[in-house]
Amino acid sequence: MGYRDTKRKDKTSASRRRSTSRHAAKASLVALLAVPTVGLIATPAQAQLSFQTFQFDSSAVTTVTGIRANNMTGNYSIANSGGSTGGLLFNLSTGANSPFPTATANGSNFPGAISSTPYGPNFGSAAGILRVVGSYKTAVSNPRDVGYLYDGAPMSGQQITTLFYPGSSFDPNSSTINTIPHSNFGNQVVGNYDTRIINGNAFIYDIPSGTYTNNNRPNSASTTAYGVYGNRIAGGTAAAAPTPSTWSPTLSTHPAPLMPGPSMSTPTAWRPGRKSPCPCPAPPAPPTSRQRTRSTATR
Repeated sequence: MGYRDTKRKDKTSASRRRSTSRHAAKASLVALLAVPTVGLIATPAQAQLSFQTFQFDSSAVTTVTGIRANNMTGNYSIANSGGSTGGLLFNLSTGANSPFPTATANGSNFPGAISSTPYGPNFGSAAGILRVVGSYKTAVSNPRDVGYLYDGAPMSGQQITTLFYPGSSFDPNSSTINTIPHSNFGNQVVGNYDTRIINGNAFIYDIPSGTYTNNNRPNSASTTAYGVYGNRIAGGTAAAAPTPSTWSPTLSTHPAPLMPGPSMSTPTAWRPGRKSPCPCPAPPAPPTSRQRTRSTATR
């Protein structure tokens, strides 16, 4: 083999080595890119739920009813009271709890009441702009509930507004027997008033004007409004007779945001409902005589 043949062979070998090296590098790159991303980027550990227990002194029952930011409302059972409760406000940043809206000698924590429960707090603090709704019972109103709105902004002694749906009275024969606000957002409060125990009616209360708007879903036997945020209200509704009792959870959207402003006009959209859902299908309608005739003719 001559010098030129040897030179040519060396070049060919070098070329093959370079080609092999490039293929190997490419193969290594492909293998690296093909590695599952979990091997390259550590995925965060699955979030773990943390549970915290709340207990008021030695009460048999302590209940929490609403939360917003570091404010959480609730109540506790008053010993030897026959089922009465006292309102509480929990501060989640400090872990402290306090009577709400104000301490009373009988433990109900509402002036002149024998029982009270706060619901749905809005943003703020008890010493600032905090708003909370709730209900209470007095010796005169018992067993009927009267609603209230607590607003931390006004001067001391002016923070509480009684919420009593028009037509309500402590008279046992009155058409409205309970007014129970459940939640508030902006300048609106949502809740229920009852004309009978089995018939709930939803309402929107406009804080600046002090006016109420009925918020029942059309053609329903009962409607409840539980929560409000922005222009949405959550709750449930019951179908009207003769359909069997069918509670349906609902979420409705108001045509305009429920924000601070003038009194609302009657909304065009229906709102949510009441109680635990029982999604039972409605029974099929009985066939008409014409349908029965056709069915018989087919057979």
